[in-house]
Amino acid sequence: MKTRAFAQQRRFQKPGFTLVELLVVITIIGILAGLALVAIPRAVGTVREGAITAELAQLEAAVKLYKSDHGAYPPDLNAAVYGTGTLRLAEMTSHLRKIFPRLSNLDKPSSNGLLEWSDADDQQAINNMIAAGVISPDASGNDVDLATIGPTEAFVLALMGYSSDVEHPLTGAGDRKKYFEFAIERLGDQDGDYWYEYYPPSSQAPYVYFNSRSYWDGSSVVARFPLDPSTYSVDIGQARPYFQQVGATSGFVNPDSFQIICAGLDGHFGDYSDDYSANPNPLFAKVYPTGFGSATITPLTATPYTVDDRDNITNFAQGPLRNKEPE
Repeated sequence: MKTRAFAQQRRFQKPGFTLVELLVVITIIGILAGLALVAIPRAVGTVREGAITAELAQLEAAVKLYKSDHGAYPPDLNAAVYGTGTLRLAEMTSHLRKIFPRLSNLDKPSSNGLLEWSDADDQQAINNMIAAGVISPDASGNDVDLATIGPTEAFVLALMGYSSDVEHPLTGAGDRKKYFEFAIERLGDQDGDYWYEYYPPSSQAPYVYFNSRSYWDGSSVVARFPLDPSTYSVDIGQARPYFQQVGATSGFVNPDSFQIICAGLDGHFGDYSDDYSANPNPLFAKVYPTGFGSATITPLTATPYTVDDRDNITNFAQGPLRNKEPE
């Protein structure tokens, strides 16, 4: 009788965990959660870097297609090498005239490069560009200065295409052949000159484009953006074209084409050890892929990568610079 009662009691007794088992489960969950806290952000970062790398490849292909159509890469109009508005306008005019021999005076400004809202023809030109989406709508009612276009804007403007009006390819109405579909929400105007820059996702630093023709002036100054970081609206460091040393051979990376540089996930290009205000024409450059400051790159001076450089993503590295550093 007792045996039968005991059997019934065991049959209806609810299973459960012992205290030791519960502690083991809690410990395992804690370990897994700790691993996830490390792994998930890293995985998200890798995915984001992969998306930027893919977009850079598309931008690179678009610039190459532009050259295929027009015979030359877009100028970068960087303010270090083209030190005055007159020089930048002359370079832009030279480039456009080779493509469009019938270029009108409006696209080769002979005075100051300013499109004035008070002038009826200039106002129409500004409205045409707004309608085409190549400048900010904020330009409406304001003067627009062609001389302020720089290395974050020149390639964006070029890839947006030119008007079918061959006399007014930059400012005319009509359809434009686009070389790249820019995400509208990532077009910005950080410097307030109405010309668009293009930003990687969730970044305060725009893509920077350097044409190999103006990596440096050949004697005293290397291209850079921003020209003076201390006066830029946010701290993004400074981008300059990267140098490369392979054995006894040295020179800029992509010596016959261009570099497109993204500041990476931290939104900072890295700093340089020279002080722009004290030395306005420095010849400092960073050496890819090592990042060492001991390289001999005469007549330039090598300066090492900073922490912020290592996550920069470029068209020539096809991913973050740190992935190409020697082990």
